[in-house]
Amino acid sequence: MVRQMIRWSLMACFLAALGACASGGGAKSSPGDAPTRRSDIINQTEIQRVQWRDAYDMVANLRPLWLRQRGADTITGEQGEIQILLDGVRLGGPSALRNMPLSGIASLQYFDPVTAASRFGLGFSHGAIYITQSAR
Repeated sequence: MVRQMIRWSLMACFLAALGACASGGGAKSSPGDAPTRRSDIINQTEIQRVQWRDAYDMVANLRPLWLRQRGADTITGEQGEIQILLDGVRLGGPSALRNMPLSGIASLQYFDPVTAASRFGLGFSHGAIYITQSAR
C-alpha cells in the first residue's frame, strides 16, 4: 500500500515536471530576431519594402482583410464601408486610399468596428484605417 502511494506520488511529480518542461516555449528569441508582424499595423518597413502604386494597392496586398466588405449598416440594407482617417481627419471610404501617395506615410493601423466606433464615434460601424504621417 505504501509502495503504491509512493509510486503514484513519483509518477505525479514526473508528469508535473514533464508538463512544466513542455510549456517552456522552446527557444528564446535573441535581440537580433525579426519582430513578429502585427495584423493591425502596417509599419514603415513594410511600406518601403515594395514599390506600391498607392496606399490602396499596398493595403490590398499586405492586409486584404482590412478592405473586406462587411454586412449592411441598417435594417434598410444600405451597404457601409470602412472609413479612412489621416492624422485624425476623416477622408471617407477606401477609395480615398487610391489617391494617396505613400511618401509621407509613417504607418497605418486598422481598428475593428467595435474599437473604431468607441474611439471615433458614430459612422465607424465597419471599422477604420488610421494613417499617421511621418514627421518631415
